[in-house]
Amino acid sequence: MQDQDIEFAGENLLLMAERVIYWPERSALLAADVHVGKDTTFRLSGIPVPESVVDADLERLSRAITRTDARVLILLGDFQHARLGMTGHTVKKIQRWRGQYPGLRVKLLEGNHEKSSGEVPECWNFERFGESIQEGPIALRHHPPAKNRRMKPTICGHLHPAVRLFGKGGQSERLPCFYLERNLLVLPAFGRFTGSSTIDASKAVAVYAVTEEAVIKFKDQATGAGS
Repeated sequence: MQDQDIEFAGENLLLMAERVIYWPERSALLAADVHVGKDTTFRLSGIPVPESVVDADLERLSRAITRTDARVLILLGDFQHARLGMTGHTVKKIQRWRGQYPGLRVKLLEGNHEKSSGEVPECWNFERFGESIQEGPIALRHHPPAKNRRMKPTICGHLHPAVRLFGKGGQSERLPCFYLERNLLVLPAFGRFTGSSTIDASKAVAVYAVTEEAVIKFKDQATGAGS
């Protein structure tokens, strides 16, 4: 795996190919927009989606936990997708996954999907929080805050950022990305079965595209150009 070390708000962070951030100082993993149950919601609506989608996401999250030996997992909202998808089967699947990490604290911030997807099952042993929490010098939240010159350093999700890369032969591919402005760091959507939105890289301080195995610096303000 090829990850990227960055400094944000005076803190050293690791942008990981699993689409998460590891914060060594706090032994914490940050993930956003998992959207558990979205595949089930589609199947119940008559759209065939393989169940392996959520299994692959949970395996990737497990890999990140194992690679970092994190003590805390902070979910920046939209862990659940919709009330329809929170079937007994889905709940038990997450319960079994959670049981593998009894010593791991899991903090869940409220995203827009949490407001309509129902109560978080007690058997998941998640600690529930509101829309934002403060961890040291950084605010963690689901939605990006309203922009202003005094915005404090913030890490968030919700935007599902992606960037389009072009090859020499004219081919192109859109990849999820970490998006960094001066006081704002946005995670890619963790769930693979989610939509994404191509960002305007010209407004960013840095953009890091994410492949299956690597986090690649796409743009840095020092060069002012994409790779």
